[in-house]
Amino acid sequence: DIDRLADEAEAGYGDDQLRSRQRGRPSLGSGPARTVQARLGPELFEALQQRVQAEHSSQSEVVRAALSQYLES
Repeated sequence: DIDRLADEAEAGYGDDQLRSRQRGRPSLGSGPARTVQARLGPELFEALQQRVQAEHSSQSEVVRAALSQYLES
């Protein structure tokens, strides 16, 4: 509701509200995340796309989950 948001903005925000917002991507662990690139054949890429759509997820999330499961076995 735009009126409620306008009233809230006009009243001002406290220090707690301003400091509580975190910026950037969520942390994936204790240190900075590393980027890995991989080439996929058409069939594997299509399977990835289907899983992404089925899980309403991102390519990165699906690949991380699959790699974690593979490495734990």
